[in-house]
This record gives sequence, structure tokens and C-alpha cells, in this order.
Amino acid sequence: MSLSGTYKTPRREARFPARVPVSLRIGPMTRELYTGDVSYRGLYVCTDAPPVLRQLIRIEAVLPPQRTPFVSHGMSVFSLGPGNSDDRLPGVGIQFYAQSNENRQVWEQFVDYVKETPVELPADSVDPVKRMHPRVDARFEVRPHNIDELETFFTRDISQGGMFLETDMPVEAGLNLALTIFHPVTRKAFTIDCIVRRCSEEPPGVGVEFLGLSGRRREAFDSFVHEGLAALAKRPK
Repeated sequence: MSLSGTYKTPRREARFPARVPVSLRIGPMTRELYTGDVSYRGLYVCTDAPPVLRQLIRIEAVLPPQRTPFVSHGMSVFSLGPGNSDDRLPGVGIQFYAQSNENRQVWEQFVDYVKETPVELPADSVDPVKRMHPRVDARFEVRPHNIDELETFFTRDISQGGMFLETDMPVEAGLNLALTIFHPVTRKAFTIDCIVRRCSEEPPGVGVEFLGLSGRRREAFDSFVHEGLAALAKRPK
């Protein structure tokens, strides 16, 4: 896919190609991604797992050409999935929100630069769209409903599409599971249906894919995980 030319939003704001590393902090989670293009009012970030719309996001970057630090807040206003009609990489459009004058000036100077000099990633950079759902390290207690033995699992990581459960128990790929995940502090419970997609000997455990998780239920699960991670981060080490 070529990065030449400009894109336009439905509001006809010109966008300019720029592939720059950015850190997006969404609740307690930070994700390292890359921009696809930028405008004076926002940016498009490449990801296969975009945040929900109207999500408040903290954005951090070091901007060329002088490696100027940049910090701002924004809000997710649209997303594009794989195979979209615009022929763009999957990602999320972020509009700046409550931006300071200083940060606005830094960003505008950056956009002025990329208008004349499109910015590409180095050849050895890792593709930011490399898995359907990036994982976040998270340890939550999980109990299955439909396994005969009384068993408690713990998650090793969670993504928007599934999670990895630490267990020595033999479980076959293709098995459907009804799981209850517990908040690490409040013990609030969230029940979710899954299917086992892979089994691992090292580390021992199973990777499960979520079933029927979309819309408001997806938003509720994301909030549940965010709250749990925030609670774990506040615990004394």
C-alpha cells in the first residue's frame, strides 16, 4: 500500500502520510503502535484491535524531524477493519481533545513538516498490525462451569479476542467452555463463552477465543478488565 497522497475525512480535512511510533494509554493499558496518517486535528493509528468509540486516550510520541516530545489527549471517533472500502490498514481515528496551546503548536509544526516530507518507518521496524488482537499481561482468576473437576485457572494475558489460561489440566482444542472471570479485588464476576483454540505445553495452558462478545457486552468486558488491571496496579508490590 502506497503512502503517497493525502486522505480526507468526511469533514474534508486533509490527511498526510506519516508512519511514526506512538504510545496510546487507554485506562491502565499502554499500547505501542504507529500512525498511518495525520491531520491538524488528529491522527489515524494502525491497529487490528481498535478501542471502543468515544474512548478517552492519552497519546505520547517523539516527533520528527527534531525528535520533539509530544503529549496530548484524544478521543476515538471512528475505526476501520480489515478489507475496508478505503483500502487502508485497519486502525482507529483519534481526534484531539482538551489540547494545550503548547502541544497544539508542536503538533502543527510536525504536520507542516510531513506535508512536504512523508515519514516512513525504518525498514527493520515491526509491522504494527501483526496479530488480530494484541495481548495485555493480566492475572485474573477464572473458573469453568462445564468441566467435571473442580478447577481454578488464572489468566496469563488477555486480548480483545481471547485469553491464555495457565493450567496443567489436559484440555482438547475445539472444546467449548463457559467461564467466569473474577475481579482481583472486588470479586465482581463476568461470565463469558469461549472455545479452546490451542493447547500449549510450555508454558502449560490453553488459548481460548471469546464467543458472542460484541457491542455493549464488549464494552462491558473491556471496562471490567480495565478496572481489574487498575486495581492490580494499585496493590503494594
